[in-house]
Order: sequence, then C-alpha cells, then structure tokens
Amino acid sequence: MTYTIDSDNNIVAGAETGENAQQFSTQQELAKLAAEWPMSRLLDVWNSFAGVAPFDNLRPVKKFQTREIAVNRIWAAISRLDKATAPKAEPEAEAHKPEAKASRAAKKERAKPAKKQAARKRAPRNSAKAGLTYEREYKGKKYVLRSVEQDGKIAFKLRGGESYDSLTAAAKGVTEYPSISGPAFWGEGMKGTGAGE
Repeated sequence: MTYTIDSDNNIVAGAETGENAQQFSTQQELAKLAAEWPMSRLLDVWNSFAGVAPFDNLRPVKKFQTREIAVNRIWAAISRLDKATAPKAEPEAEAHKPEAKASRAAKKERAKPAKKQAARKRAPRNSAKAGLTYEREYKGKKYVLRSVEQDGKIAFKLRGGESYDSLTAAAKGVTEYPSISGPAFWGEGMKGTGAGE
C-alpha cells in the first residue's frame, strides 16, 4: 500500500497528487522522508490524527524522545488505514477457476460504495460549500458548526460562538490541539435543514 502525506500533514492510503505531496510505502521510506523534517512536523503528524476515529485510542503528545520512536509510532498507526480493505490471499488452485474470478468481480462491485464513502470522509480542504452543518460531540459537549458565505468566501461558525476560516481552524478552536485534521474531526457535513440555527 502507498500512503500520501500533504503539506497540511494529512495522511491518506493511496497515491494522490497535490501541492508538496510526498509518498511512501514502507516504514523505511517514511523514515527517509522524516529524516529531512523538523521534529515539530513529526509531532504535528501524530497529533493531527491522534484521538480522531479510527485512532480514538491514541493520545496527542507534546514531545517525542527520538525521531525513531516518532516514526515507529506513526507507521504503526497509519498502517491500520488499509487493513480493513486488504484482500485475502486465495489458494493458487482456486484463483484460476472461473467461479473464483466471478466471485472476485462481485466483491469488487460490492466494495465500490465503501471506497466512495471513504473518499467522501477524507473531505478535500477546498470542497466546503455554504449551507452545510457539521455536528460533533467532544468531551461530553455537543458542537454544531455551519458553513456560511462571508465576503465571497466560506466561513465556519460555531453555534453561539466563534467564526473560523477553515474546518481545521474550527477543530483547533474546539480541542485546543495545536495540530489536528479538521475534515477528520468534523466528518462529512450534512446539507442544511436548519440544524444548528
């Protein structure tokens, strides 16, 4: 599996293009990339997904003792991204049977909606539209965020609270984490039906 990390430290499974995107397929390749990063970036990478589904059991940190520890922990976490969709190896004799080929084709078709759903959850940064509502419960409190058009740009307003220029800025405002993925924290927006007003 190939992974891509962008300039905002978002990591996704798959080879994607984008400004300053870097790719790696093994822990060694990640370590080679990370050798040129400041330690602060490794900290930002970890904290951008720690505590966010499916990494709920991971906790943000303030410091890594060594670069090697940072790379090991990041690799162990992100290698989970493709395990749910990893294909099972078929016995060689079965792999060439017509029934086996038909079965694989059927599985591929069933997997397509799941892949599309995963792509929507990644929510590219520039895909926000006015009129979406995002809801998230964090530390026992419910937060409702709405996207609105303001001076020709999209802004994000918390119900009864602050206004932010991006999902990531809103996520930082709620969690007070210095580095966190806004799309991962808020999830997919729901088309407005008046919720959050």
